[in-house]
Amino acid sequence: MHRFFKLLNVGVGMAEELICCNARRLCPGGGEALELIAVAEQMIQAGASSLLIEGAAAEVAEIITKGSEVPVIGCGSGPGCDGQILIVHDILGLTQGASPKFAKSYGNLGKATIDAFTNYAKQVQAGQYPDKEHSYHMKAGEFERLQGRLKSSF
Repeated sequence: MHRFFKLLNVGVGMAEELICCNARRLCPGGGEALELIAVAEQMIQAGASSLLIEGAAAEVAEIITKGSEVPVIGCGSGPGCDGQILIVHDILGLTQGASPKFAKSYGNLGKATIDAFTNYAKQVQAGQYPDKEHSYHMKAGEFERLQGRLKSSF
């Protein structure tokens, strides 16, 4: 079943908007799981049109999704949610250092991106970029006419 919904990141408590429950490292046991399920139910009762659950145990996220009348989007909360979201930096492999357990890279653009910006900065600092080829120019004779107008104006 396809559900259409809007995702507006305006914060917790705004009716008919996206409600975020950052549950990372929450739900290792049953008590915390019950608490998260209760929070999700309260958010829906308060008017949330969708839920975004980050870092919750997959089992708990699936329980929330199955019991929810609004779409539940997961970020590192397992495959049982209605949809998935992942940060573009993680997808492209731009993140350096430690990443969350759920982050999966589908590319390795980090090194290539750093190399590209380094080369750009070096060329700008050396005066090699922008060059004539990468600049706009006036039509033949226009610059001379402009110079003549400037001399007569000043």
